[in-house]
Amino acid sequence: MDRKWITRGYKPGDEDGILALWKASFPDGEIGRADLAYWNWQFRDPPAGSANIRLAAVDELIVGHYAVIPVPMQVRGEEIQGTLSLDTMTHPDYQRQGILTTLASELYAQLGQQGFPITYGFPNDNSIGPLTGKLQWSYVCSLAVYVKPLNPDVIVDQLLPNPMLTAAARPLARFGARILTAPSRAPSQAQAHLCWLDRFDARADELWLATHDPSKITLTRSADLLNWRYFQNPLRDYRAVAYEEGGDLVAYAVLRCMEQFELRGGMITELICQPGRDDALQAVLAAVEEHFVQEEADLTACLVHGDGQATRLLKQNGFLRAPKRAFKEWYFGVRLNDDSVRPDWATDPDRWYLTFGDTDVI
Repeated sequence: MDRKWITRGYKPGDEDGILALWKASFPDGEIGRADLAYWNWQFRDPPAGSANIRLAAVDELIVGHYAVIPVPMQVRGEEIQGTLSLDTMTHPDYQRQGILTTLASELYAQLGQQGFPITYGFPNDNSIGPLTGKLQWSYVCSLAVYVKPLNPDVIVDQLLPNPMLTAAARPLARFGARILTAPSRAPSQAQAHLCWLDRFDARADELWLATHDPSKITLTRSADLLNWRYFQNPLRDYRAVAYEEGGDLVAYAVLRCMEQFELRGGMITELICQPGRDDALQAVLAAVEEHFVQEEADLTACLVHGDGQATRLLKQNGFLRAPKRAFKEWYFGVRLNDDSVRPDWATDPDRWYLTFGDTDVI
């Protein structure tokens, strides 16, 4: 259907039209994403400021949406305001008319003028081509996700739907899980240092200062950002387990159970630890696994790009790099909106620190 559409900025009162567009664009999307409470949390209430949104409309019908939310970032030790691109939508009746390209180009020009030098995102297979080909995005890398099977039988059933194959593969999967992915353990004395959090306080800021590598590009894991991202989310239930010592926060993990690919996944969205404190991180990982087993998760997964200590402990605890063909591939890309950040920094995968918490979908 080819109709005349115009572009404009968001104005209060557009929420109903945007949520209707979301339902039309993602009919099988996560239940609750089209609720006003979630929209307010994600677009109106981020701690760094409200979203910048460009819309395409035909009369009163919103047919296109491109948005970014501001996020506090650090680029080689310098504090900046970056933006996360999310919820890009075009109404099914208005596809292939250049709406995405037009809205994004208009918004990027504004971001450059407003002092937001970096926009980052996690494009899917359908969007990575248009972003890099038409909108000056750079593909940085495909991110490694580490997984640990907790229920090998269920995983085999999903990966090998043929009954004869699954019957043969189940014993092998159980044996492999016992050998390669033994349960995580921690010394009994560590239990006294573990606790579950319902909010982050100033100690999270102190731990981030102690752990952040200033040579990296990353979101600033402040208590304000963490509380908004996890504990103020009106739709998703997150838990956080911490290792405390002498009143200080030594390590923590944020986690969530979710259904994906017909599996129940225990997702580790943050994994932070003081350098050299493998004991604390080991205790946290053991507590995470115990929780996921109690929640009957089929597997646990973690994305922590740019942290050698965390990656090493994950591998020691039986986490394996997920095969790309079996799980979603996580593409990561950036766009520079002005010349204040060097392109060779922003496009170098070794300069980034990233977790599942940098996304908007887990």
